[in-house]
Amino acid sequence: MMLLVPRIDYMVVKWDKPKMPFFKLNTDGSMMQNSPAGAGGICRDSRRNIIMAFSSSLGNNSSNTTEAKAALYGLKWCVQNGINNLILKGYFMLIINMIKGKVLPPWHLKDTIIEAQKLAQKINCQFQYCSREANQVADALAKWSINHLDQNFFTMQNLPQSARGPYIMDQEQMPSLRFKHKKHTFW
Repeated sequence: MMLLVPRIDYMVVKWDKPKMPFFKLNTDGSMMQNSPAGAGGICRDSRRNIIMAFSSSLGNNSSNTTEAKAALYGLKWCVQNGINNLILKGYFMLIINMIKGKVLPPWHLKDTIIEAQKLAQKINCQFQYCSREANQVADALAKWSINHLDQNFFTMQNLPQSARGPYIMDQEQMPSLRFKHKKHTFW
């Protein structure tokens, strides 16, 4: 009798700072069962300093809508505040591909995606995927917004406690581990 034990692989993941002259905007959407959805994001410079962080309650929405609106809110702020070289990263490959024009958005996201595309064209903006472990500050802000029913902007001085730990980990370049279970095969 052959005993098969799944193999667990891991990868070291950390938030990486942008190279000069770029800024990096990480965004995320969050939903909890029987709760309103929320969006969160953080924009940092090449020295890892917070330029702006935000959270916004979004009411009842789908996960794709929350991810798209989080990206749009962050883009709007960056354009309004003169951020011209931007890397937008998030854990939402589908939405990134919609904004890049690689995937057609469904009708209910079309206006949001078109607005994000127009804003991105005004600045030098790149869209990139990042793993959940490299997006922890934006995730914490999105979750925080679920219990705070308005839109908030933050600096380091008033960053919510739930986002401070992940922010400090990013500042110190402390890694997280991403685990992946692999099944054994016979050949």
